Amino acid sequence: MAGARVVPASSAVTGGHHVGLHRVLGAVGRIAGDQPEGIYAVADGTHYNQWCCFDYGNAQTNNLADERAIMETAYFGAKQWGGGTTQQWSTRS
Repeated sequence: MAGARVVPASSAVTGGHHVGLHRVLGAVGRIAGDQPEGIYAVADGTHYNQWCCFDYGNAQTNNLADERAIMETAYFGAKQWGGGTTQQWSTRS
């Protein structure tokens, strides 16, 4: 992305799995706010737990957590919210 600055964020080893991420600050030509977008993930179903989430898609455009409900996520795991099934499931928030 021209003009974008990639900022490496923290990484850790959790439960024997490496977890890492990065942010692109100042990205241009991207989806913002509540504009429609597609989010997908490929999961093989051999590793999941009750924790949330895989965070893809829109998020803050800075490093401040100063707004509510601004990140869209895809969830695959064993936790349920608001009733439903006891089986593993996926949803979006």
